[in-house]
Amino acid sequence: MKVYESRLVIDKNNYKRVADTFINSLKSNEVFISSLSSIFNISSSDVKKKLDNVCVRLKEFLKESGEVKLYTNRKTNDFIKGIFTYKNGSFEIVNNNEDIIFNLNDVNDNIKLDGNIKVVSKSSRHDISLNVNMSDNGKIYNGNFNISYTNKKASSFGKVNIKNYVKESDLNEIEKLELYSKLLEKPSLKVMTKFMK
Repeated sequence: MKVYESRLVIDKNNYKRVADTFINSLKSNEVFISSLSSIFNISSSDVKKKLDNVCVRLKEFLKESGEVKLYTNRKTNDFIKGIFTYKNGSFEIVNNNEDIIFNLNDVNDNIKLDGNIKVVSKSSRHDISLNVNMSDNGKIYNGNFNISYTNKKASSFGKVNIKNYVKESDLNEIEKLELYSKLLEKPSLKVMTKFMK
């Protein structure tokens, strides 16, 4: 199969420019800014300040990044494969027609993860299966997740009970830590957080 190779190299010469360009394009999009302003109930200027903070963190992340290679089908422009290399490992994702195969190798944390995601859609029904195999410092974890859902148009939505709702910003650091700890006690979330790391 003939494919196009797209390559993006982010290195010490351009990572700052890449981050600045990306964040500035977000900051100049007024629809995006006003949407975030509405979602988080803060002013547009505060949204832009938060994006500036994101830019600093993005630069730190990109400083450790490596090369991105993307392969697409020459005739259909469909995605075939992506390889992302960084200082301590690599992540590869492959479109295998019926499913998406992924592979993560993190040398620094001694983690290897592979698996596949398959989505089958028939009319309004969608079946998603996720299979994950992970090796973390010699310990082996396997996870299989199957989700089925259907699309139905809602005629109306009932009121949500928000009597005990608390904003995250109103929680102190100890309360946040307790909340995160309880979430991370779930075995299935432990596997997923390793993958999202």
